[in-house]
Amino acid sequence: MRHDREIVEYTVEYDKGGAYVLPNALVSVASGRLDIDRSANPLKLRLDRQGGPFSLEIMDRSDAPSHTFERVNGS
Repeated sequence: MRHDREIVEYTVEYDKGGAYVLPNALVSVASGRLDIDRSANPLKLRLDRQGGPFSLEIMDRSDAPSHTFERVNGS
């Protein structure tokens, strides 16, 4: 995942709910700002759809708009 110049590596894993992305850092949004905290435990990020995901959405903790990561060709 890439935001501006910062890259967060991740793995795709599966559980009873289906596939999810597990980043190597906590990725969250607060007050409309994306926050990447490499010292905190990451949370599972659910894909927008199974079998051909295009994006994942991180909900804002302060009721502001969410942040969406969209798939880039070749990624």
